[in-house]
Amino acid sequence: MRLVNENGGTKWSIKAVQRRVGEALKIDEKTLRKIAKNDKESVELQASVKRNRKKVQNRVTRWCKM
Repeated sequence: MRLVNENGGTKWSIKAVQRRVGEALKIDEKTLRKIAKNDKESVELQASVKRNRKKVQNRVTRWCKM
């Protein structure tokens, strides 16, 4: 669903963007889990996924506020 902001441009609703971001991250996590055989490795990868999710989420919220 797209919303129209004051200056006439369209922007995605926060829910729609979150859904897209979520799908991308889910795929990411699955592949990372398959790759990470080693415990230490998987912990590092999970941490990086979390960091990336936070970054993406911040970017999304900032973008939706514009």
